[in-house]
Amino acid sequence: MQEYIDESRIITREVQLRLLQKRRQLCLSYRTLGKFFHVDWSTFRKWEAGPAGEMTCRNHFREMLNRYLNGEYDQRLTTLQGPPGDLLEGWRALPPQVHQCMECITSAYDLCQPKPVLQEQLLQGVEDATQKALQLLFSPRR
Repeated sequence: MQEYIDESRIITREVQLRLLQKRRQLCLSYRTLGKFFHVDWSTFRKWEAGPAGEMTCRNHFREMLNRYLNGEYDQRLTTLQGPPGDLLEGWRALPPQVHQCMECITSAYDLCQPKPVLQEQLLQGVEDATQKALQLLFSPRR
């Protein structure tokens, strides 16, 4: 097993990029990975996107993260998330930018939980942007 995170438990920029690539490869959300690792979703996000070289993980997560990066959990993780059957294949076929956008919206929605009005504004903004894009797509060209 390759050791991406050593005894220092420091998460380097290289490890962060590998975490990002692995999460996108498996089409996983921070929430799913948080549940799998028994941490809050924001902890996994910090491992992946926090200040490189300053982020560390607790010792008992070091081996789990190394196993995750080595692909030992791939099969288990792919069964934890997403819609069943054909819908899952459609979900995986979406470009990474769509997954990233959905993850950002989900994270923002979760963070706005104490303020339901902000949650509604976020959802309305997404709906408005979607409607505008569709109108532009289907409007006759002049």
